[in-house]
Amino acid sequence: MRHREPHPWHVTAEQAEAIQRALRRSLPAPRPLGVVRRVAGAAVRGRGDSLWAAVVVLTLPGLALVDSAVVRAEAPFTYRPGLMAFRVGPALLEAFERIKIRPEVVLFAGHGAAHPRGLGLATHLGALLETPSVGCADRLLVGSGALPGPERGDRTPVFDEEGRPIAAWVRTRPGARPIVVSPGFAITLEEAIGVVLACVTAYRLLEPLREARRLAGEVTPAR
Repeated sequence: MRHREPHPWHVTAEQAEAIQRALRRSLPAPRPLGVVRRVAGAAVRGRGDSLWAAVVVLTLPGLALVDSAVVRAEAPFTYRPGLMAFRVGPALLEAFERIKIRPEVVLFAGHGAAHPRGLGLATHLGALLETPSVGCADRLLVGSGALPGPERGDRTPVFDEEGRPIAAWVRTRPGARPIVVSPGFAITLEEAIGVVLACVTAYRLLEPLREARRLAGEVTPAR
């Protein structure tokens, strides 16, 4: 699964923000998602600047594992809030290059549109992969919105400062802590929520992300 090149990663924080703004302006409008038969999950674990990035591809429905890849890489960028893609992006893209089955949607542990410059990890890498993507996070970076009801599938919108919906709080399991779902690349918020709810099993964490974290954790050295 190849991605667009080139892309600068060894940059300053100011250059990284400028790249985000430029890429955000070039994003296409969401297009109809169509039938989703395969969904990917992407996760990264780290020890200092050493990263282990994993990508898995699961079927929908069924959530059966059909492809996976894991790579080790050195982070080219020190972590800064809002610039996670510049730290973990190269490792994840290398993992995506190693999978042979292309997904229709990718789930990332991070944000999409709910980001200070509207270009979180999910949007940034989704654009480079030219694949619809969804951000899934535990907390908000920007925006505000009430928490949803207690049942599976309950959701409430998250709005930016201008009152535009940029994400939603979504309850994936009854009584479980909700997650922030934000559209990434070429997908609407409602479509993103639909994919997320299709990936729920017995766990709060979505199965593609849970499986990717498990794979990355298997190869990450113990402390």
